[in-house]
Amino acid sequence: MQRQRHDPPALGGLRVGLVSGPAWKTGGSNRVMELWRPGALFGTRRVRLETDDPSITFAWADIEAPLPRADPALAAILDDHARLSVAAARPVLGWLDRFHAVLESAVAGGPPGLDQVAGQLAMSPRTLQRRLRDEGTSWREELERLRRRRVDRLLRETTLSVESIAARVGFTDSRALRRAIHRWYGHGPAAIRAGGPS
Repeated sequence: MQRQRHDPPALGGLRVGLVSGPAWKTGGSNRVMELWRPGALFGTRRVRLETDDPSITFAWADIEAPLPRADPALAAILDDHARLSVAAARPVLGWLDRFHAVLESAVAGGPPGLDQVAGQLAMSPRTLQRRLRDEGTSWREELERLRRRRVDRLLRETTLSVESIAARVGFTDSRALRRAIHRWYGHGPAAIRAGGPS
C-alpha cells in the first residue's frame, strides 16, 4: 500500500490523508470489499469515495470534543506502555552502522582486509566499495578514521606501549603507527599521552 500525503487547504478543520492501494481480488474480478459503513462511522452521509483527493476533513470542534467512550485509566496504561516501549526500543541499524561494527571487530583481530569485511557483510568487495562511495566515504577513509579514534583513546586512557597499541589497532608495526600519528597530529605519541584523557 502507498500512503499519499495531501496538504490541507485553508479551512477551519483538519484534513487526514487516507491510504490508497490495490483493490481486493475476488472471484476473478476486482472488487473493493466494503469494510465499514462511512455514514455510521462518521455520523454523516456526506462521504464521497473514490474522489480525486482522498482525504477527510474534521471540524476543530469535533477534534477537541471528548471521545464518547474514553477510558482515562486505559489511556494512562497505554501512555505508560508507549513510554516504556520507546525507552526500551533499540535503534534500527542501517547498513553503514553494521559496516562500522564489523570493521571494529575485524580491526581487533589484526589488520583487516576489504575481502574479509565484505564477506562478513555478505557482499562482494566491489559492492562494499560502491556503497561506501555512495555514502561519500571510502574503505581507506573509514579504516583510517576508526584507527585514529582507537589510537587516540588507547594513548590517552591506557599505559600500553606504542608496540601494543599498533598490534591492537591493526598496524603492521610501531613504526607504521608512529608515521600515522605524525600524519594525523603533527607530533609523536608522547605528546598525545601527555595531554591526558580528552
